[in-house]
Amino acid sequence: MAWSGEMRGRRPGSPATGDLPGPPTGPPTGRPTGRPGRPVLVFPPTPTGRFGLSAIALYPARSTLWARPRQRVRRQQRRSGETRPGERGAVVDVQSVVVVGTGRMASGIAAVFARGGLPVTVVGRSEASLARCRSAVEDSLTQLAAEGLLVDGDDVPAALARLSLATDLAAVGDTDLLVEAVVEDVSVKLDLFAEAEKVCAPRTILASASGQTAGVFASASSTPERYVAMHFWFPAPFVPLVELSAPEGTGQELLEELRALLLRLGKSPVVLRHDQSGLLGNRLQFALLREAVSLWAAGAASAEDIDLAVTAGFARRLAITGPLASADLGGLPTMFSFAGSVYPDLATGQAPEAAFGELAASGGSFVVDDADAPGLTATRVAELLRWMQHDAQQAAQQSAQDSAQDSAQNSARAARP
Repeated sequence: MAWSGEMRGRRPGSPATGDLPGPPTGPPTGRPTGRPGRPVLVFPPTPTGRFGLSAIALYPARSTLWARPRQRVRRQQRRSGETRPGERGAVVDVQSVVVVGTGRMASGIAAVFARGGLPVTVVGRSEASLARCRSAVEDSLTQLAAEGLLVDGDDVPAALARLSLATDLAAVGDTDLLVEAVVEDVSVKLDLFAEAEKVCAPRTILASASGQTAGVFASASSTPERYVAMHFWFPAPFVPLVELSAPEGTGQELLEELRALLLRLGKSPVVLRHDQSGLLGNRLQFALLREAVSLWAAGAASAEDIDLAVTAGFARRLAITGPLASADLGGLPTMFSFAGSVYPDLATGQAPEAAFGELAASGGSFVVDDADAPGLTATRVAELLRWMQHDAQQAAQQSAQDSAQDSAQNSARAARP
């Protein structure tokens, strides 16, 4: 194969490809609710306050026998090649997933689908890389299980049983969704998608998990309606955000149905209205990075203090209310006035600071030494798991309140003469 599933450019001293820190110690403190054979609750993070909270029901995959007649017809059409993803009348009915790549992002994405109850096959170049990937998936599932964050009635062996490994893409081409998570090289990804178009069924949705737009890959295809960007954020099992976009001209229906799929998997998807370079998260993240590096290069403060201004300041609010909701709470007239005085002095460079490039070329770092990276990574994962627990507990409480309210309303209606 011309493509590679290995991660490259790892910093010395950072965790090896596929490695994740061990599970936090201590007993599980939270667990989703549900009963075997019934819908069970998974808990995507949802904003609090005036935006409300919601719990999403994760249903076991429905068989063709029990699908609605219209869905059965559409599924038969897609399996016979009569319709393709993105075409009018096509229905997204993902029952199987292929993830191409064996690095840390690929293993994380595979863990997301396995946890969500879908059979997933990882395709890699070698048995050795696939073995590392399987170990990484097991590590992620073990960490989730230790915090009570697997679907009720599930366990690590059951979730891991949904994972298959393969070295031949053609052998697993009859799949509903293919997600590429190979090395960040556009030419490698284009080669992979060219091969996928030859061996995958016409119904297969072709998704890129990179930060590239879907149009980058769709423009080289005769079937651009099959392509989407499905950008998971690292580490995929523990960070809920997934960004979705499609090439210009592709119907939004496909993205909305993929959004529904990701919600059922417990993720927090966002759908872009336009196939925007950098999608949403990276544009926001790099806007902040550009300003932080500019302040550091100008000697305005130490790298440690610049980071502290974020982590001990507005970052704590942003985890609850995003920048626009925070502006609402701060008062738009006040924020607009202050923006007028701050905007003129913000960094606007179209290229990274020269000092940034020199630091990168020398193998240096802003704040984190190589020896500290593994411990800091473990701390970050532990905090992400605590966020997931909090979200699960909040959603369970809201679900119980909603059920009680529905029951009260039904009782009131039944009591009416």
